Amino acid sequence: MLASVLVLSPFLYAFMELREFGATFGGATEVASFRAIEIGLAVQLLLTATSLRGLFHRKRWGWNAFFCARIVGVAIGMLAWEGADRSAHALGETLVALYILFQFSQMYILLQVRSLYTA
Repeated sequence: MLASVLVLSPFLYAFMELREFGATFGGATEVASFRAIEIGLAVQLLLTATSLRGLFHRKRWGWNAFFCARIVGVAIGMLAWEGADRSAHALGETLVALYILFQFSQMYILLQVRSLYTA
């Protein structure tokens, strides 16, 4: 849990910075898309937190919740990519690409250990 928060903190900072940029130059549409990203991050964090108990006890529902959190993370990355693509910050695109790569790498690892989790 703490590792997820530490990994997400630079991305949250980048999203907040891009949101301010969108409010200044992009208008209400940019702010609305970053509001969706913030809601998605909250959903991802809640799914990850609820899945930990099931993951530690090797239950399938824990694996499913953690996998769904990774899918939400990829969706967040796709929303953020659109906002970072329009921004003036070159660092934003790099951070979003790393975030998406991190989500896919976690999904790959999860698929490798799927058989260890029982109903």
